[in-house]
Amino acid sequence: MVAQLYPRLRWADHLPVDYATMRSDSYRYLNEVREAVMPRFLDAATGRFKTALLRESPCLLCGERRFTPEFDKEGLSFVRCAACALVQVNPLPIERVADDFYASEHYSRVMQTHVVEKHAYRIDRFATERVDTWERVLGPGENRACLDVGCASGFVLELAHQRGWRACGVDLNPRAVEVARGKGLDVQCAPLESCTFADASFDVVTLYDVLEHLYRPMDILRRAHQLLKPGGLLVLYVPNYESFLRLVLGVDAFFIWGIFHLTYFTGETLAHAVRTAGFDVLSIETHGMDMADLIWREEHRGAGRPTDYVREHREKFQFVIDTAGWGNSLRLYASRPA
Repeated sequence: MVAQLYPRLRWADHLPVDYATMRSDSYRYLNEVREAVMPRFLDAATGRFKTALLRESPCLLCGERRFTPEFDKEGLSFVRCAACALVQVNPLPIERVADDFYASEHYSRVMQTHVVEKHAYRIDRFATERVDTWERVLGPGENRACLDVGCASGFVLELAHQRGWRACGVDLNPRAVEVARGKGLDVQCAPLESCTFADASFDVVTLYDVLEHLYRPMDILRRAHQLLKPGGLLVLYVPNYESFLRLVLGVDAFFIWGIFHLTYFTGETLAHAVRTAGFDVLSIETHGMDMADLIWREEHRGAGRPTDYVREHREKFQFVIDTAGWGNSLRLYASRPA
């Protein structure tokens, strides 16, 4: 099956985002957390990441060990694989760095302010769009099952359950899992690898903004293949390395954060990974908040240049960016061959 790469979108289908909600004080706090936690990992004498907290790594997709330098940021080196062209951090921060960060009070507060407190809005805006997409591909959710890997507070699962799906989720953040379970959702606080789901038991497996965080992304993709029924749908969202936001801001783009995002995908590298795991790629598209992030940066960190005109027309600008394939979020849809 030939993938539909960056299909032309219709203005009538463009869904705006409430930027006052999604880029409010919680987003400012996320930036403050980053600035607060990064110095603890750096050698004060060199400004580089502490050697004891790093390990050399092959390409996280294909295992190649030849790389070309891409750039440096926050004491870490980012490189491009000579074989598959994936951009990743290398040397990698050891797993303990990520474990400590995700278990920290800082990150728990990020989850509380940026996810839990926005749960209702996330259902109305994002969950509705996501479940609608599943059902356009597969039909109504009655007698169907979904698994959301990295489900956060369970806002997607809550809507799916309301529509008749058997909805399951996993997440590593205890606070998010507590909120999801409080809503009666079937959510486990554990890595997917340690969960005992039966093979071929799900019609949909989703990883929304998860794959870029993982030290073993191919293992998760292969496990997703096992868990999906033949003909089942895989949905991946990851930051788009070839985005308008990075084109304008370069390495200052917020999503380039080496302890948080280990890998940086393009449509081509993401499709290659998915096909290697045994899937057929159905389509790839981009949607993003490039304009909102640029406006936020200018108004909070910039030179105070006027943003009124851009703010007035940001949805039109964002639509053009998305339909051209330059939105800062890549969305890939794939199926397990029947």
